Amino acid sequence: MTLPAASSLPPDLTGPPLNVFRACLHPAGFARQTLNFAEWSAYLLEQLGRVERLSADPEAVRLAAEIAEYPQVAEVGVQEPAAPVDEPVLLVPWRLRIGGADLSFFTTLTSFGTPQDITLAELAVELFYPADEETEALLRSS
Repeated sequence: MTLPAASSLPPDLTGPPLNVFRACLHPAGFARQTLNFAEWSAYLLEQLGRVERLSADPEAVRLAAEIAEYPQVAEVGVQEPAAPVDEPVLLVPWRLRIGGADLSFFTTLTSFGTPQDITLAELAVELFYPADEETEALLRSS
């Protein structure tokens, strides 16, 4: 089985640059395929809120306002952070169904920098890993 890539998303969701918040939460994106949307969206909204609070970046503020308008996000609602701002959640499952296959991933988010280095303080890398053997095997075969 070949899994659809990010290129299967509508062009307005792929960037540049590709934005994980839009790709995962937009109704035309992966939101419709996410099996644990309430949990996954809460994690993403918490991360976006953290970026918004720590950076005060106008683009992050605009993005958060845009995403709050997405029907599924509005339905779930924005929840209070599960952890203090300085302690983001370490592992969050993302379960989705693509092409008849159930996939499970976990993600980690790493932030760099110190308050003295604003460029690095705004940099974050989010990595996705297969959370089970079935997902890993499917990804390796694609």
